[in-house]
Amino acid sequence: MERAHVVDWQNGLSKYGGEINFYIDRLRDNEVFEGVPVVHYEEIQDVGQYLIINCASTNFWNISEFLFEQGIETVYHALELLKVVPEDDKTAEMLDARQMYEHYVNKNNGSIYRLSIIITEKCSLRCKFCTEYMPYISNVTDHFDISVCEKAVLNLLDAVGSLGSLMIQGGELFTHPKWADFVTWCTKESRINKVTVLTNSTIIPLNWEALQNEKVLLALDDYGHVSGKLERIIEEAKKWKINYTIFKHEHWYDVAAYQYIEETEKERKEKFATCQIKGCWNISDGFLYRCTTSYYKMKYMLSKDMYKESDFIDLINSDTDQIRRQIEEISKRKYIESCKYCVGTNNDNMITAGEQV
Repeated sequence: MERAHVVDWQNGLSKYGGEINFYIDRLRDNEVFEGVPVVHYEEIQDVGQYLIINCASTNFWNISEFLFEQGIETVYHALELLKVVPEDDKTAEMLDARQMYEHYVNKNNGSIYRLSIIITEKCSLRCKFCTEYMPYISNVTDHFDISVCEKAVLNLLDAVGSLGSLMIQGGELFTHPKWADFVTWCTKESRINKVTVLTNSTIIPLNWEALQNEKVLLALDDYGHVSGKLERIIEEAKKWKINYTIFKHEHWYDVAAYQYIEETEKERKEKFATCQIKGCWNISDGFLYRCTTSYYKMKYMLSKDMYKESDFIDLINSDTDQIRRQIEEISKRKYIESCKYCVGTNNDNMITAGEQV
């Protein structure tokens, strides 16, 4: 959870006259957050005596189900806290947090709030632990046809109604000669509420006018010295009065392995439930899927036929009802097929972000 989001809910709790005794985080990057201890669930003594507030979004129901299975019934959701937080906080970050949280808590399976679309497999970096294996695949497609990207998004919108957030990325999206055309098309589509343009901060883009839209947020990855154009891009964004944010990355997860893993159904379900990189739905080359790395793991590393794999929805050749049914079906799964070939995300395989091959 982003720092601003947690602090907002912390302020909301204080209005009830309550206080936070500890945060629960399976990764625990730090021992203390905002002056409050951070612990693993297993470390809590007499956990049943506490009121637990679930501040997750996409993993809300998985976390709640886990706690209920442990016999803990005093679990509440942060929407109650958001009701007492002033509504005049209109920052892009907080509006997105509120809307995303409300969506995932209140909606049934089959709805999608946040979507990511890859418009190119060409990248300006060669990251050692790339979740899309781009330094390692020889038959990379490079740039996807923008008309195919548009059709995929349109067909998805017909099935789900609207998107709260669409993130456009690569590879490095600024290598695509028509990235600005696609951004402009997305901003004109009324059923898309917000458009995030994600770059690894290595290329200073042209066509800044395409980013001058109140729906657009320029997201700048900060991988330290490898994001060599970060400061220059920030200067240009300020000059052009473009909304931007910086994603400072300190660690990734090494999920590059693709051998079959012998494990129990329970272990596989738990791995998927606690996965840190399955946050939003994704589109690549007209296929919709749950996990960032699954498309590239299955297609390029395991040579699977995407049309025959049930984890992937063909948005180009499926009708609206088919797309809707498949989304509902995949949403209900306790894990997906690619989980059988993935070690998952945990502290043991946390690695430095942006390390180059």
